[in-house]
Amino acid sequence: MLLKFFWELSNVQRFVAFVAVLLLVVCLAVWFNAWLFGDIKTERNIAENQTGAAIASGSDASNSVGENETEANKIERNVEDAQRDVNTAVDADDADRAGRDGLCALFGVCDEG
Repeated sequence: MLLKFFWELSNVQRFVAFVAVLLLVVCLAVWFNAWLFGDIKTERNIAENQTGAAIASGSDASNSVGENETEANKIERNVEDAQRDVNTAVDADDADRAGRDGLCALFGVCDEG
């Protein structure tokens, strides 16, 4: 039926119909390609966001490493101070007290009495 209608048109009308159908097919193909694969602008936005996320992640990791190293150095100094206090104690009671104070300061293991 559609083919019969097409052949009943004049040559100019057939040409216009053919161009219109061809244009419709091309538009649908372009739309489908953009829908399926995304367009260049979308790809660029995704790439920019991935780059920003990678930079932020690297910065966070660098900050975390620095903070962990600072905390580790602080704990090491506190342990050395507690060890020095124990070693310089004049008698066993002072050494015991220095050891307990060091444990309390470093790890929260404190005497209740």
